[in-house]
Amino acid sequence: MKLSTELKANKSYSIKDDFYKYVNHQWLAAHRLPDTESRWGSFDVLRDKTLKQLLAICKTAMLDKKAPKGSNNQIIGDFFATGMDLKKRDQDGIIPIAVFLDQIDAIKNTDQIIPILAKLNLIKIFPFFSLDFDKDVKNPDKAAMYVSQGGLGMPNREYYLDKSEDMQKIREEYIKYMTQLFKLAGYKNNEAVEAAKTVFDIELKLSVVSRPKELVRELDKNYEKYTVVKAKKQFAIFRQNYLELVGGKHLKDYIIQQPEFLTEVEQIFKGDLNAIKLYLKWNLLNEASPFLSHKFINARFNFFGKALQGLKKQKPLGKRVIQIMQGSYGTPLTEALGPIYIKKHFSPAAKAILYQMVDEIKEAFKERVKKLDWMDEKTKKLVYKKVDRIRFKLAYPDKWEDISKIGIDRGSFVLNYFKMQSYEFKKKMNEAGGPANWDEWVMKATIVNACADQMREMTFPAAFFQGAFFNPKADMATNFGSAGSVMGHELSHFVDDQGSKYDASGRLNEWWPQKVRKAYQKGSKAFVDHYNRFSVEDVPVNGEFTQGENIGDVAGLMIAYDALQKYIDKSGDNKVINGLTPEQRFFIGYARTECGHKRLEYRKMAYKTDPHAPGEVRVNAALSIIPEFIKAFDIKEGDNMYVPPETYPKLW
Repeated sequence: MKLSTELKANKSYSIKDDFYKYVNHQWLAAHRLPDTESRWGSFDVLRDKTLKQLLAICKTAMLDKKAPKGSNNQIIGDFFATGMDLKKRDQDGIIPIAVFLDQIDAIKNTDQIIPILAKLNLIKIFPFFSLDFDKDVKNPDKAAMYVSQGGLGMPNREYYLDKSEDMQKIREEYIKYMTQLFKLAGYKNNEAVEAAKTVFDIELKLSVVSRPKELVRELDKNYEKYTVVKAKKQFAIFRQNYLELVGGKHLKDYIIQQPEFLTEVEQIFKGDLNAIKLYLKWNLLNEASPFLSHKFINARFNFFGKALQGLKKQKPLGKRVIQIMQGSYGTPLTEALGPIYIKKHFSPAAKAILYQMVDEIKEAFKERVKKLDWMDEKTKKLVYKKVDRIRFKLAYPDKWEDISKIGIDRGSFVLNYFKMQSYEFKKKMNEAGGPANWDEWVMKATIVNACADQMREMTFPAAFFQGAFFNPKADMATNFGSAGSVMGHELSHFVDDQGSKYDASGRLNEWWPQKVRKAYQKGSKAFVDHYNRFSVEDVPVNGEFTQGENIGDVAGLMIAYDALQKYIDKSGDNKVINGLTPEQRFFIGYARTECGHKRLEYRKMAYKTDPHAPGEVRVNAALSIIPEFIKAFDIKEGDNMYVPPETYPKLW
């Protein structure tokens, strides 16, 4: 449908009162929220399209039984085949994980906890605390191991501590879910009930000493490097051979992000041994549940799907298996999926257009920084230097990782998953303490998303550049409004309240003068106040928690708008299409990326877990304080989209 046709047909909403609804109302009316989804919009449609594309690849690979061992087709086909064989998964029950459960049962004293904890960690199951691997933020050319708070089965501490009626109901559902899994593992009903209560009490203790999400995002306050010797002196957990058991014998130091959290873990270790064994079992059962029988799958869905997100039905099995192969940012298996996906679904010509857009975005960013009145000239020069060092990873890598030794076969689905997790963990552990791998793609090519590490790289996977976000044959004004605004958004993170803590080398270092820092904080406080005024379906926006992304939205739009003007100046492409100027098409393109439905349960969960504001707010709240939008659509005082210019939050 042509843009002008869609807009002229809209009589229900005024462009001056609700731009989000004005642009998206027809799509919202024509597309209901599927029973299998907690949200359904531009991102979700694109992710579903990608799932279908990957599903076709996996089905073909599954039928290729002559694929050489270690080849992409063999790895993909065998993993997918074991996931799809629900009959065998039902027959196996908990047999594939019985050896782990037996080892937990065999624990006789506190000293024997550590070896079992390490075995679980090796397959990326993390009771009590988490291990992660990334670049050392104070020495970004070195890879490091991070120890952080964890051990909670629900999304975060608020689910345990919030006294509201909604949260109380969710806690009750969570305990029911725990009880059900213990029963499926062979416990009698009364034993399962008691086991669930015991485990919940441990998680409650951990939640109390967990830092709130608002504090966790403050990078500099969640960094404390420990030598191996110092960690052993301070924490009994590390006095045994834990580090050696998880493959970290070569490490000389690592980073503990919340040391006080480990102190509480040590107190729990001194408590009831049987309670600890139940907690370890729960972590194993909970993490393994998606890969076991349909009874485990259904029990998990009843809590994480129905209770938390309001889902009515599960996705088809094939899509669920693909989601497991994908993960959030990608898994080792996406290195096998990627080359096939790119060959079938992405054009090298599109990559060239994207790099052209990036060049325009970078130049527009620098010019926007040049005009900032709250930043001094010396700091601006350092910002330019930092931007010039940023590496843009677009679409797909030049070289794919070889995962031929991963060991996937047509045996057990859950054991295949553990092999994948173990492969990834061991690889990362071996890299820790050595040179950082800047060639690795943190977010894989088949993922529909984008990210910035705030140090010196940005990643935009190929799967992201489809649908509402990018079309190489489409009008460039629309592309700048959609993909371009995301590029600008991610770029702005390098100089936001957290990204500004990394200097031009990517090192965590306080390089902004205090005067500049205070000026930014004043501006960000205005953003917090502006967004706190908004709510959707009576679920408020947490302006403090979402401030980084909200500022990024506004910055991204302003930067991309300037980049579009540069493109127009160079190309002369300033045509009006179906009655719409390039500037109008730009803002419409942006609004369409945030289009979508969300269940109320999901909105409530997102309020506590998602640092992004709802799509409606990301459009209307952001555009209402952008002068170029006000001019493009002639917004006047008295219109709902009007905000007095003197009250605009001003950073960009």
